[in-house]
Amino acid sequence: MSKKKNTLNARQKKFVNFYLQTGNATTAAIRAGYSKKAAAQVGARLLRNAKVRAEIEKRQQKIADKADVTTTEIISGVRRVTMKAEAVGKYDASLRGFRLLAEYKGILTKRVEHTGADGGPIAYTNMTDAELEQMLQELDAEEDGGEEEESDE
Repeated sequence: MSKKKNTLNARQKKFVNFYLQTGNATTAAIRAGYSKKAAAQVGARLLRNAKVRAEIEKRQQKIADKADVTTTEIISGVRRVTMKAEAVGKYDASLRGFRLLAEYKGILTKRVEHTGADGGPIAYTNMTDAELEQMLQELDAEEDGGEEEESDE
């Protein structure tokens, strides 16, 4: 059997390199030579690709091992710098530090973008009024904990 099935192609390797540098899939896709027009979808698709994801995780682990930094050390460092920034009136830097700490603690979550088929927009324009109304009712029911409330008023 050929090793080719288990290896990344040249553009995928470039994508991994640029993704590790920027942390941005769209930018990495463009720099790796993919179309600017489709870069967001290509980047998202590449991040879902098992081989690409495995290579990114392997390389991130190597970077972390090389840095030999623990989570505790990182959090302590962010906390220390955040407090120093606040003490000297650098409130923008201080807020960024607090945001990082809040995200780590799960107080704030990062925005999640949902997409339709192949990373494209969610198709809803071809829905009939009845289908749209049904979807809205289902969403309302989910928000209410799955129970429909009847009012006596």
